[in-house]
Amino acid sequence: MNSRLQRFSHAATLITLVVMAWQINLPVELLQLDAANVPLPYLAPTARLAEITALIAIATCTLAGWPNLAVLRSGWRRVFALALISLIAFASLSIVWSPQHGLAAMQALHLIVWAAFALLIACADCPPVRMAYAFLFGLLLHSFVGFIQIAWQPWVQITPQNSGISVVFNHEQHLQRIYGLSPHPNILGGYLAVGVILTVGLIISRQYRERLWLIVAWAILWIAGLLTFSRSAWLAAIGGSIAAVLLLRRGRHLTRSLLKPIVLFSSIGLVAVLIFAGAFQPFLANRFDVTATPYETQAITERVSAAQSALQVFAAHPLGGVGLAQSVVVTRDRSGATRDWVHNVPLLVAAELGVGGSVLMGLLVTAALAIGVQRWRARSISMWQAPVGGALIALVLVMQLDHYVWTMPQGGLLCAWLVGWWLRADHNTAS
Repeated sequence: MNSRLQRFSHAATLITLVVMAWQINLPVELLQLDAANVPLPYLAPTARLAEITALIAIATCTLAGWPNLAVLRSGWRRVFALALISLIAFASLSIVWSPQHGLAAMQALHLIVWAAFALLIACADCPPVRMAYAFLFGLLLHSFVGFIQIAWQPWVQITPQNSGISVVFNHEQHLQRIYGLSPHPNILGGYLAVGVILTVGLIISRQYRERLWLIVAWAILWIAGLLTFSRSAWLAAIGGSIAAVLLLRRGRHLTRSLLKPIVLFSSIGLVAVLIFAGAFQPFLANRFDVTATPYETQAITERVSAAQSALQVFAAHPLGGVGLAQSVVVTRDRSGATRDWVHNVPLLVAAELGVGGSVLMGLLVTAALAIGVQRWRARSISMWQAPVGGALIALVLVMQLDHYVWTMPQGGLLCAWLVGWWLRADHNTAS
């Protein structure tokens, strides 16, 4: 019976990885929350499809007795687990001093699901290759939808001011960034950055024709990532890839037999960048020269203003913050204007949970980093730990420039999955 439950949990986990970034929301009614009074429309309480499948995986794993729980009872993994539980408890306690109790309660429920999913991945023996393939399949779906979104634009009239659709500009001309099935190009870009790093793990672990097909899939993800026009995703893909290569080398996995496929997909990636730069040069130039486009200038100004507001909120409530998911509420009430989240996760955590939450978050980072240092010193980095470590570095870079890893299930579940995978004692399972 337990083995069946475990297989069912694995299946639900794989489905979660496929649909993790999808924008499919089921409304949730909360007695203490007036949905019409939330600062941003997408803050209305909902449950994502991926959270539902993750809950199924968590529930069946619990019924099966939560196998391999012992891995979290010693060393830095124990420190991580205790810090995570403490962070969830402190964040839930912040409901008490939150201006909108219902909104804080909903976000606390999200955090509980993400934390449980991370611990599930850390303990469960769901094969790494299957998880990577499930994630790759989901990203290929996003990519193909994104290519269609690019192709149909000559026949679709988009008014950026009114539609809320994210676009890039070339003077009066504009081009929609690809969303795939996700809620925003930056989110899709972050997923694709993680995908191009993890797919390298699949390329290394496979051979012959399967490896060639994986290189084609890697190229598709890379091209789709370019078309998101997400600067944070580009930085994450580059920084995370460098980290993954360093970890692979430290773990002695960069053998001569891998030189040819690495050179091949690197060359494909470079050619794709050159073609992309040539085809979209005016849009690309305006993406970096933000002073040339009023919309880009306004976006940067709003981000700086949001960061200043978050600092003011932290200064006024340094110990416990203003409460989970409350920074946008407090900023709106103070200024009378609705602003988006500050695009920096450490600053956002400090504003919402104060020093208490920041210390607990620091403990989580310290524990994960300590595990990496132990592996580095012992040169015990397994083949899958290297790309997973690179993917985590990519997410750390994203956290400095965006907020969705802390505020949205698409980001929270992605981070939970990678962290749980990193905590595993061994990633050498090949299938």
